[in-house]
Amino acid sequence: EWRTGAWQGYQGQDFVAVVDLGALHTVESVGAGFLQDQGSWILLPTEVIFEASEDGTEFVELGRATHETGDRWQHALIEDLAIEFDPVEARYLRVRAVNYGTLPAWHQGAGGEAFIFVDEIFAMAKTVAEAPPH
Repeated sequence: EWRTGAWQGYQGQDFVAVVDLGALHTVESVGAGFLQDQGSWILLPTEVIFEASEDGTEFVELGRATHETGDRWQHALIEDLAIEFDPVEARYLRVRAVNYGTLPAWHQGAGGEAFIFVDEIFAMAKTVAEAPPH
């Protein structure tokens, strides 16, 4: 139910968020939860790009997640789009979900801009241990 306030919605634009983990962590997976309710103009992103950075300035792509859900699916659904990768050290994670764009001719809102709805970003990470004192 997207009307509860638990979702963040963005119409006609990509969703981009940078998460500061607060310290350097070893990260080996990252993902985000998305909603599709096409009757309400809410469609899954076409892809989600995950990136990492140690300094918050220079980011390296970790991978991309896509889905197999059709845009004509009539029922509301929640789908986590996530990736796993070889462990990397990062303090910052950037999530870029690409908006579906203009609603097609078959859609009741044809010509309007689709929404992306996201609820949470998650990662498998552990703090990088500090070197022991000499």
